[in-house]
Amino acid sequence: DDVLHLKTRALTTDKKTCHLTEKEKEAKWYYNLGYALVATSPDKALEFINKSLEIRLEILPEDHATIGFCHHDIGRAYQNKSMFDEAIKHYKESIEIYEKHLLDEEEYQFNITERYRRCHSNIAEIYTKQDDYDSAFNFKMKALTIDKKTCHLTEKKKEGQCYYDLGCQLAATIPDKALEFINKSLEIRLEILPEDHATIGFCHHDIGRAYQNKSMFDEAIKHYKESIEIYEKHLLDEEEYQFNITERYRRCHSNIAEIYTKQNNYDEILYFKMKALSIDEKTCYLTEKEKETQCYYDLGYTLVATNPDKALEFTNKSLEIRLEILPEDHATIGFCHQNIGAAYENKSMYNEAIEYAIKSLEIRDKILPLICIETAASHSTLALVYSKHQLDQSEKCNEHCVKALEISKQS
Repeated sequence: DDVLHLKTRALTTDKKTCHLTEKEKEAKWYYNLGYALVATSPDKALEFINKSLEIRLEILPEDHATIGFCHHDIGRAYQNKSMFDEAIKHYKESIEIYEKHLLDEEEYQFNITERYRRCHSNIAEIYTKQDDYDSAFNFKMKALTIDKKTCHLTEKKKEGQCYYDLGCQLAATIPDKALEFINKSLEIRLEILPEDHATIGFCHHDIGRAYQNKSMFDEAIKHYKESIEIYEKHLLDEEEYQFNITERYRRCHSNIAEIYTKQNNYDEILYFKMKALSIDEKTCYLTEKEKETQCYYDLGYTLVATNPDKALEFTNKSLEIRLEILPEDHATIGFCHQNIGAAYENKSMYNEAIEYAIKSLEIRDKILPLICIETAASHSTLALVYSKHQLDQSEKCNEHCVKALEISKQS
């Protein structure tokens, strides 16, 4: 009650809301509170937005825009609770109301046209989850027609975009269905666009993702390489596409490297990893030597649990290069020691594991703050090795255990 009083007081002092009646302010307060909770606490959100809706239905026409907002966010809350039929029901009620206000000149709390589009898009997302693809397609088409960025597209282009969006949504969960839709999109786009158009690159990219999720790696690589060829022609484009071309270009190289890792094709991995590092904004400034050592490190890190011998080979290569070009107490050298230790532990070579874990810890103690989760992790690793495999070293085990706990409590 105190919060309600303070919030309604705030609405009274706000220039945009001071003219509202007490009932309107109360309804707005309940709505704002529910709106803030939709994602994190949908049950509480429903309680508050339904209170707002109840008040608004008492004092406003039933097709007032703010009643549409209530139905919209009740729909969102139900969607977050996976109560999809209820969500669709409320989205459709808000759509009916929004349609009466699309040309209003009045300024509302939200952009009506954008909310109208979102309702269609959210319903399409639900129908996709329910495998009702025809309904999903129809609502996606409507959403594209409303959206400022896509309303200018021809029907064919919208159709191609719909199939593409549907396929993207399914690539991780139902890759076979994803392939069906993205291939339809690709077919349409190849009919109406140049064969090196950026959106055709997007299709090949996501066909590659779907094949990768089906573990059909050769097919995945083939499509990733086709998208790379297309992306290379658009890296300097000023046009704004659905996705960042440079980032997608990097991801293709990174995904191919990931596949080659699974296929133990290490020479190819290095090429594609190096290329990915050269594209990435965070690493493109590195020297060739620094990129090379990062490649070996990443490879080794990936293989620690599954192939510790190969992990040791690559991490030692990384360590060798880093020792040539960096101070011997550089943080990344500590990371190498840590991973070498982990690989030795996985090979049951516990003396070596302890040796490298201690080397890693010595570097971390020099350069990182004492209250650091990384340092706590090193102490935990040592405690674990001593407790399981060096039973005569109980004092050392306890020492590292206590240090890990102390740091964890303070961090």
